[in-house]
Amino acid sequence: MRTPDTRRPKTTWRYTAEPIMLLFVDGRALIFASVWFLYPAWWVFAISSTGVLVFSILGWFRITPTIALRIMRVWWFGPIRPHIPAYRQRDAIR
Repeated sequence: MRTPDTRRPKTTWRYTAEPIMLLFVDGRALIFASVWFLYPAWWVFAISSTGVLVFSILGWFRITPTIALRIMRVWWFGPIRPHIPAYRQRDAIR
């Protein structure tokens, strides 16, 4: 008779940082869909569909919304960060 192996856990921690997905849509993208469910109008549907589409494209490229905002900030303002004192700026960005 075989004894149960208690050394190995039943679940693993490896994929805990992965975003929650519903089929191919990121879970954060469904926030836009829930707004449409709360206020059903055609213009809200258009905005919600656009939001879900944008978040799905970002998820396809494995870009989180936080990283997307950082990319937009660098694209908009450039790599120079004037609000940070010169002694605290990172040399690789300058």
